[in-house]
Amino acid sequence: AANARKRDIEHAKSQKLLNEQTVETRRLVYAAGGLFDPGCGQGGSNDVPGTPGSTSRPVGCPAPTRLSDKTTEFLLDFAAEADTVANFARTCHLDALGRAE
Repeated sequence: AANARKRDIEHAKSQKLLNEQTVETRRLVYAAGGLFDPGCGQGGSNDVPGTPGSTSRPVGCPAPTRLSDKTTEFLLDFAAEADTVANFARTCHLDALGRAE
C-alpha cells in the first residue's frame, strides 16, 4: 500500500511537470508565430539551389507554410494527450513491476 501511494504521488508530480511543459511549449509555439509545414520531406529531390545565400530546401519544394490556428491547437492538444498517456503507461509499468521511482 505504501508503494502504491508513493507511485500515485510520483505520477501526480510527473503529470504536473508535463502540464507545465505543455504550457511552455504552447507559449513558445505562439511566440514563434505558430507551427509550420516545412514543405518537402526527405522524399523530395536532393538537388539544392546553387546560389550563395540560398536555403537548403530542395529545388521545387514550396516554402514552409504556417498551419492554421485550428490545426496548431489540434496538434498541441494531441501531443499533450500523448504525453499524458505515456506518463500513465509508465506509472502502470512501474506498478506492474511492483516498484516506485
